Amino acid sequence: FLGEQDSRDIPAILACMKSAAAGIPPIVLHTAGLSCFHKKHDICYAVVVNNPNLTMVFRKLQDELWRNRFIFQKESYAAHITLGREIIWREPFVQIQSKLDMQPIKIEASGLSLMESIRIEGQLSYVPLAYERFEERKISK
Repeated sequence: FLGEQDSRDIPAILACMKSAAAGIPPIVLHTAGLSCFHKKHDICYAVVVNNPNLTMVFRKLQDELWRNRFIFQKESYAAHITLGREIIWREPFVQIQSKLDMQPIKIEASGLSLMESIRIEGQLSYVPLAYERFEERKISK
C-alpha cells in the first residue's frame, strides 16, 4: 500500500515495479480462508498462504521504492486478496466467519498491478493504472 502519491511519480513507480518483476516466474497463490482488516471489519479479504516467491517480490518492490525515496506506510506484510471495502455486515463478522466453509482456491499471479482507489458514482472502486508482467529470465546457453 503506497498511500497517496503524486501522479507525476507514476513513471518512477512503474520503473520500480518493472525492476521487481524482472526474473520472477508467475507465482501460484493459495487462499486459506477469509478475514478482515480494521476493528470495524470493513475491509474483507481472502488470506493468502505464506509463499516465499511472493515475499521475495514484495521485498524487491519495497527495496526499489525505498531506493527511489518513495515514502509509504511501512506496516507488517499480510499477503491477501481484497474482496471488499467499506463492508457493512448484517451480523458480527466472527459469526459470519464461523458459518463459512470457504474452500482453498489456487490462483496464478502473472505480474504486478498498480491500482488506484477512487470513488466512481459514490462507489469505492479499484482502477488499474498499470500492469507489469513477471518476466522469468531465460538462461542463455
